[in-house]
Amino acid sequence: MVIGIMLGAGFLWSVDRYFTRRQKPGRLLGRSATKRETLIFTAMSFHSIPEGIAVGVGFATSQHVTGVEHLGGYIALAIAIHNIPEGLAISIPIRAGGGSIFRCFSSAVLTSLPQPLAAVPAALLVWLFEPLMIPFLGFAAGAMMYLVVLEMIPGALEDRVPTEIAWAFPVGFSLMLLVQVVL
Repeated sequence: MVIGIMLGAGFLWSVDRYFTRRQKPGRLLGRSATKRETLIFTAMSFHSIPEGIAVGVGFATSQHVTGVEHLGGYIALAIAIHNIPEGLAISIPIRAGGGSIFRCFSSAVLTSLPQPLAAVPAALLVWLFEPLMIPFLGFAAGAMMYLVVLEMIPGALEDRVPTEIAWAFPVGFSLMLLVQVVL
């Protein structure tokens, strides 16, 4: 897990350095895409791969493990709920930068596209993907941690009082835990 976290943070650091040198985020998100939008898009896209693997492995193993009949469905539901704030995290900066609703929507959909693309092979090749889940989830977590500290917190502190941001974290974290317990 720790190696995955460090690789994920290192990957996003490399992407950040690449875009800092080029000064142009690229054509994937359009000519007007900022470095922040591109970093968020990249992190969320790579973050979706282990989520898809978890769904695929969950569905495949729930058929073979006694007492775990609906594991894949529970994982898929939790990730579907989880995709709502992820879609917002993609869309809000794009819209704030003057992007169209279509661009916001398509960017949010594209970042979640790796989930079903990863779920199918993971379900078919559980023996391969199950041991890789922990490092892959660590990679996703490391990329997201790097992104939050590099872009999200400083951006939030520009618009809000630090105590609001400090309170938003435990409230959001607690809501996430509540959803996890309920599901």
